[in-house]
Amino acid sequence: MTKSLQLFFLLLISSLFACEDDDLAAPVPAFITINDIVVKSTDPSQGSTSDNIKDAWVYEGSRLLGAFELPATIPIQNTGNVKLQIGGGIFENGLSTDRRIYPFYELYVLDTTLLPEQKLEITPVVEYTDNAIYDSPWSGEDFESGINFNYRSNSDTTLVRTTQPNFVFEGNASGVAYLDASMDLFEAYTPTFSAIPTNGSAVYLEMNYYCSHDITISIYANDQSAQYPVINFKPRSTWNKVYVEFGPVFSTLFAAYNFNIAIGFSKPLGEEGWLYLDNVKLIHF
Repeated sequence: MTKSLQLFFLLLISSLFACEDDDLAAPVPAFITINDIVVKSTDPSQGSTSDNIKDAWVYEGSRLLGAFELPATIPIQNTGNVKLQIGGGIFENGLSTDRRIYPFYELYVLDTTLLPEQKLEITPVVEYTDNAIYDSPWSGEDFESGINFNYRSNSDTTLVRTTQPNFVFEGNASGVAYLDASMDLFEAYTPTFSAIPTNGSAVYLEMNYYCSHDITISIYANDQSAQYPVINFKPRSTWNKVYVEFGPVFSTLFAAYNFNIAIGFSKPLGEEGWLYLDNVKLIHF
C-alpha cells in the first residue's frame, strides 16, 4: 500500500470518528433560575396571598422536567422556542417527605426563546384556579372584623383578636388562644357545614400559625358525635404556613350528614401555652 493510500485511509477513519463524536455530543442547555414563586389574588374572596411554596414543578409541554427545591437553577436542554409551565409545590400537611404540586394554584406559563448557555432569572406569579371555592360552606377566618369559631364546652379558653403589631401576622389583627398555668385545654371548631366533597377530590385547609405546644387539626362529624384527628403540628416560635389535605378523610365520611373542622391543643398544668392563628380558609373544587 502506497503512503498516499495509507494517508487517505487514516484521514477517512479520523473523519468518521469526528462525525461520531459530533453525533454523540450532548446539547448545550440554557439555564433558568427561580428564587421564589409568589401568589397573586384576583378576588377579595380568595383572602390572603401568603404562601409557603417550597418547590417549582417544571413542565415542558406535558413532560415533567422535575420538581426543583427553591431556590433552583434548572437546565433546559431543548433551546430555541420553548413553552414551559411552572407550578407551585408545597409540603402537604407540613411534611417534607410529602411534596405535592398544589392543585389550587394555576400554572405559570413561560413562552420564550432560549439560547444555548443563556441564563434567565424569573419570578413566577401564580393565581388561584378559577374553579376553586373559598367561601362555601365556610367563609374562613382572617380575624379582621370578628371571630367565626365556636368552642367545646370543656375548652378552658376562647380565641380573641389581637391587634398588637408584634403578634399580628398581616393586616390589622390575628387570633390568639392563651392558656394560663391553671388551664390545660383549648379547642375551637368551625360552624357546622355539609356541602363538602366526599368523593376523594382535593379539600385543603390553609392557615398561618405559631404555637407553644403541639396542636391538633381534626374533623368532627354528625353534630360533633365523632372526632377524626387529621394531623399534629409541633411548636413553632415563628409564623408558619401549612396546607392540610382533608380530601382522604372526607372520602371515608361519605355517610356523615354534617361536619366541623377543629383546632386545639392541650398542655400540662403549671405551664403557660398559646396558639396564634391567621388566614384560616377552606378550599375545594
